[in-house]
Amino acid sequence: MPKTCIRPQLQTRLINTPSQPKPTPARSHQKPQQDDLRILPATPSDSPAIADVFLHAFSDPFSRRMFPITEDVRSFWVDQFKHEIEESRAASTPSIAFLKVTAGEEGTVAAFAKWWYPVPEGMTSDGEKNQTKTVWPPSSDADLCERFFGLMNSEKKRVMGGRKEGYFCELSFFLL
Repeated sequence: MPKTCIRPQLQTRLINTPSQPKPTPARSHQKPQQDDLRILPATPSDSPAIADVFLHAFSDPFSRRMFPITEDVRSFWVDQFKHEIEESRAASTPSIAFLKVTAGEEGTVAAFAKWWYPVPEGMTSDGEKNQTKTVWPPSSDADLCERFFGLMNSEKKRVMGGRKEGYFCELSFFLL
């Protein structure tokens, strides 16, 4: 018998025994249900909700040391996400795609994903052309942020080399 975990807006079922997959009926003609999830392009106005999902998804002690839940940290991430979404939507050849997952009839942002596209020859992605040092929020641990993101970037270069393939950058979700 499946166990059910009831959240304020969604139900999640944990199944102990494997079952045969069943086809999902088309729902285009039906009104959205409370537990429907929708994948949509993110807009700049989604950046506050995306920042909240991000900060709650990365809530372990290490992430909290880099980015405590403070107003300046939240504002920093709202601005970062808004800028990246605006740039990707305005570019004739976007290098980043942002998707959001909304839940329920009210469209609460429950998750988001960030995807880096391969860039055409002669162009650079935003991450490669942005050589200015990031100004971290005052309440963040700037030294730890520099070391962590510096290591992430060097590992990306080591793994990707000079290849221009796109890659999945980030998936953040928050259980409602």
